[in-house]
Amino acid sequence: MVVKSVVTGKTYDTNDGILILNITQITKYLSNGVEVLDIFADKDGKLVFIFDKKSSKNAYKLWLEHKL
Repeated sequence: MVVKSVVTGKTYDTNDGILILNITQITKYLSNGVEVLDIFADKDGKLVFIFDKKSSKNAYKLWLEHKL
């Protein structure tokens, strides 16, 4: 489904996004230039950041290797 973020104003396909709740991982992604597609609060009030799968692939690899 294609949606437009109220927060970022970006239009994206929800199938192309990854949802991240870990604030440390989010901070590392942002510090390494990974673009945020959207931000929202889940049912428990926790912030959820949505990143593009393709553009975050390298950051995810580094995250898994504890190199980010």
